Amino acid sequence: MSMLAILVKGFDEDGNVIAEECKKNDLYLWNFAVFLTHWIKRWNNTSDPTTYQYTDINGTVRTISSYVVASHSLYSYNDPGSYEGSWANSLKAIVGSNDTPPTITDYQLYAQVAEALPTAPALITSGSIIKQLFSATFPMASETVCAEVGLKMESQDTYNGGYPTLITRDVFAPVTVPAGGSLTVQFEFWWNGTPA
Repeated sequence: MSMLAILVKGFDEDGNVIAEECKKNDLYLWNFAVFLTHWIKRWNNTSDPTTYQYTDINGTVRTISSYVVASHSLYSYNDPGSYEGSWANSLKAIVGSNDTPPTITDYQLYAQVAEALPTAPALITSGSIIKQLFSATFPMASETVCAEVGLKMESQDTYNGGYPTLITRDVFAPVTVPAGGSLTVQFEFWWNGTPA
């Protein structure tokens, strides 16, 4: 069993907590399943002509070609000396103001207001439970309503950097962050267990 949990905290301009919410079962999107399947296929059967379709953040349906499935390597994803190095540092947390419930076919936030580069993930284990944990902070220059959050990354299907693609999305109780305040979101990927 696996799940994604998020911890959302809103702060005022003095750093005081003004809102806090923990959400379990944050939604993995179809795009994320496509990317995982594509990645595993590289070590499974590179001659298999099956292709996979996903929708980038602009709403364009894209097909991962069998050529790319057979040719790229995991090492090259983040190697700045390779073509695929353009994928490096492409994971971004994004926050928006719309509270429309998520569906697995979502491909963008409904009303994005900010994005941030998350912290490097920490890997934590307890018995057979594995947890990947990272967070992102969104400073707000003006008063901003926040109610949705997601993760986006570059797709893996081109050699010169892919297309920005949403892989998770969830909504939370709307938080009005005042000017000078901030919103912090902690992401927890759980494997073989769920938060208590």
